[in-house]
Amino acid sequence: GGGFNPNDFFSGFGDIFGDMFGRRPGAQRRGQDIRVQIQLNILDILTGVRKKIRYNRNAKCDPCQGQGGHNFQACSFCGGSGQKTTIANTPFGRVQQSVTCPTCSGRGQQIKDKCRSCSGQGVKPVEEVVEVDIPPGAVGGMQMAVPGKGHGVQAGVEGDLHVLIQELEHETYKRDGHNINIDYWLDIHQAVLGSRIQVETPQKNIELYIPSGTEWGKVFTYQSLGVPVIDGHGHQRGRGDLKIIIKIKIPKILSGEQREIFEKLKEVS
Repeated sequence: GGGFNPNDFFSGFGDIFGDMFGRRPGAQRRGQDIRVQIQLNILDILTGVRKKIRYNRNAKCDPCQGQGGHNFQACSFCGGSGQKTTIANTPFGRVQQSVTCPTCSGRGQQIKDKCRSCSGQGVKPVEEVVEVDIPPGAVGGMQMAVPGKGHGVQAGVEGDLHVLIQELEHETYKRDGHNINIDYWLDIHQAVLGSRIQVETPQKNIELYIPSGTEWGKVFTYQSLGVPVIDGHGHQRGRGDLKIIIKIKIPKILSGEQREIFEKLKEVS
């Protein structure tokens, strides 16, 4: 699902401390995660959308199944333990420290016959294409995880692909939480005399009656025509509202006839 996962934050420390203090014997290595960003507009968010993502990653080599080769022997540097013990002199005395073997990367084995396809690396660079279904009601900053589509690593499991959603601002439809606001500009005579207008919305066209004497900022609200409300389990729990906000165009240049009309209005007001 989306949102911040505290496990993502702490998972990076596993490799750091694994290299400092030695990886557990037999512990499976894990490839790095990959993060990509996709852009959505309000129309995508209202209905949900399937996005095709193209990116580069190190994938598991098929010929050797990610092992890097065939026929293995015990690592000559660590004796097959996967760890190397060092002794360092410090101001506090001699400190014994176990670190991951740099020769076999903690596997305890060395490859006798390296795979020709990946030159013994166990992974190969590929251009990957995945399709991700973005649910209705997504918000900017949401993250979605695609398991096993991150970088591969020799004799280990592949990391994940994390898709970060960026929401683009729409020229007409302004998102306000789960509501959608539309500014509609009336000519001054429409506001004064009243009129019927057609408003194009993301869901459907709305015929709206403007009563005479409508003022700037008047809001017409249509319930449940906004953004889907998604709960923590990914289920839709209704929708926000659509709000049409009236703005009034004031002419900056008047013809002689228009000026005469406004002067007469001034006299009778």
